[in-house]
Amino acid sequence: RRGTVADLLQFHKKLETFIDLCHNEISDEETTCKKRTRDGNSSGEKFSDPDFPDMHEKLQGLHDRSDSSTSFKGVASRNDVAILEFCASKIRQYILNIVQGHKASQQDGVLVQVVMRRNRFNTNYTSFVKPLVMRIPSTMTVYNFREVLSLHIA
Repeated sequence: RRGTVADLLQFHKKLETFIDLCHNEISDEETTCKKRTRDGNSSGEKFSDPDFPDMHEKLQGLHDRSDSSTSFKGVASRNDVAILEFCASKIRQYILNIVQGHKASQQDGVLVQVVMRRNRFNTNYTSFVKPLVMRIPSTMTVYNFREVLSLHIA
C-alpha cells in the first residue's frame, strides 16, 4: 500500500535529515584526514589527494550513523550518500507529481451532495428534502460554502 502525501512528505523529511547528518559525517572525516598526503609504495608513490576523495571508501562515521538509524541501513561511503540524494530527489519529484495531479483533477471544482436528514425513533434517518448537488470551486473556504448552502436552503 502506498502512503498518503503526508506520509510521503514525512518520510522525505526524514531522508533529507539523514542525508544532512551524513554530509556532516563526511565533512568531519575530511577535516580529520587532511594530514593524509602520500603513502609509500614499492611500485612508486601513490598520491592520495583529500580534495578528490575515493567515492567508494568506507567511512566509519557513516557506518556508525547508518547503524544507529532505524530506516537507512548500509550507508558506508560517499557513493551511498550520493545514491540516497538521487533517491530523495526522485521521491520529491514523485510527491510533486501527485500534488499537481490532485490539483489538476480538481481544477473544475468539487462535486458536493448535501442531504438533509431527520432522526426518527432514534434508529432511522429519513430525508425530508431532495438532495442538493452542486459544484463548488476547490478554493472555496468552509465559511463561503456555508453561505452558499444557506442561500440554497432558504
